[in-house]
Amino acid sequence: MFEEVRRYSEDADVIFEKLKRVSKKAGFEIDRIDEPNRRLNLSTGLSLLSYGENVEVIVNREKEGGSKVYVSSSPKVFFNITANTKRNVQRVFEALEEENR
Repeated sequence: MFEEVRRYSEDADVIFEKLKRVSKKAGFEIDRIDEPNRRLNLSTGLSLLSYGENVEVIVNREKEGGSKVYVSSSPKVFFNITANTKRNVQRVFEALEEENR
């Protein structure tokens, strides 16, 4: 499992909408959208070297303004030693930051 948190100056609802838009472009399937909690459950599919990974994205509103984005990635099966969980987390943030440009 790999996880990372980044902060953004934009409102949490704005960031969440952007994440919903860019997830497909970044190569993820959207498995579940939890609007009230600003949570996305994403996944990657099977490949020659992997059974796929699950990615969870949570966007929280910061008290002082802006938002905090939490992304974690883990293999779908425990014996998936070829899972690239760090790369999945980076892909989510790269897609979001590309959208912010």
